[in-house]
Amino acid sequence: MRADGSGVVDVVGRVVQSEPPARLVATWAEPGEEGREDRPFRVTFELRPYEDIGRPAVTHDDPADESERSAVAAGWPCRPTSRRC
Repeated sequence: MRADGSGVVDVVGRVVQSEPPARLVATWAEPGEEGREDRPFRVTFELRPYEDIGRPAVTHDDPADESERSAVAAGWPCRPTSRRC
């Protein structure tokens, strides 16, 4: 849900696995797509040891197609409705 108080939901999903503080696996899809067979797909956040600090890693499992894989490989796309775009 957006933090602007509008009540708009941009993504839906659920936590699949949580191993604080090092790993979080969640599913996500756009509202209305969560029942589709090709949705949702998973994203894994891991905090891996690196020297004296943690190094974050984000892995996307099973993007819908090559264009979606390319989009997230370049960073999460910004929604035009966001004030930060």
